[in-house]
Amino acid sequence: MRMTRGILAGLAVCGLLLAGAGLAAAQAPAAAAEPPVAPSPPSAALPKIQKPDWVRKPTPAQVAAAHPLPHAEGRPTGRVVLSCRVTAAGTLEACGVASETPPDRGFGTAALGLARSFRMKPVAADGSPVTGANVRIPLVFPGQPLELLAFPDWLTKPSYQRLVEVFPPVAASNAGMGRVAMTCRVTRDDRLTACRAVVELAFTPGFDLAALALARDMRLVRTPDNNAPKAGETAEFMLIFNAN
Repeated sequence: MRMTRGILAGLAVCGLLLAGAGLAAAQAPAAAAEPPVAPSPPSAALPKIQKPDWVRKPTPAQVAAAHPLPHAEGRPTGRVVLSCRVTAAGTLEACGVASETPPDRGFGTAALGLARSFRMKPVAADGSPVTGANVRIPLVFPGQPLELLAFPDWLTKPSYQRLVEVFPPVAASNAGMGRVAMTCRVTRDDRLTACRAVVELAFTPGFDLAALALARDMRLVRTPDNNAPKAGETAEFMLIFNAN
């Protein structure tokens, strides 16, 4: 009998504990449900200009002067693509380097420095508005844009700056290449005169005129071993222009 009362008392205690737990659960405030997070709206992509109509852009001389490496044999050609936003005035802002070859040689920084020289019309060539649009601009920094074939021994030859001055602008902006075969008469002091552009191989015009202009700066080295033409004879050689 005494054991039964103990069991009943134990059950009663358990019942009170359970009831208390239920009462506490009933009195505890329900946790407020967090409101669902609304998905952020997708950001609108900036329109891209496919055919920019430039009012102003860097000249071949400016691009050549911006080459980050000193003039030397074997200096590399640099290629950079800039990505910029166009302002209402047609200038560029928020420019970044989309690609750079070779990397880590300073070509990206040089291209960014040229960005201020670009300006386009308020409406692109295809009629699309330019304000706030994105434009990609390829730039080529020529490394060794001139080769002289047939006579490797030149006492004087055109300077890099001189070459940039006469390089056909259309070809420079399109990374063009041209070959011009020349014939000139050699003077007594081994300079060239009465030059003619015999053959011009190029997709863009103007390399023949550039070659004729450069010939004025050229002078042969004549030695017994190099078989160079003498005064009054004809010198034949080829100029190779390369903006790649």
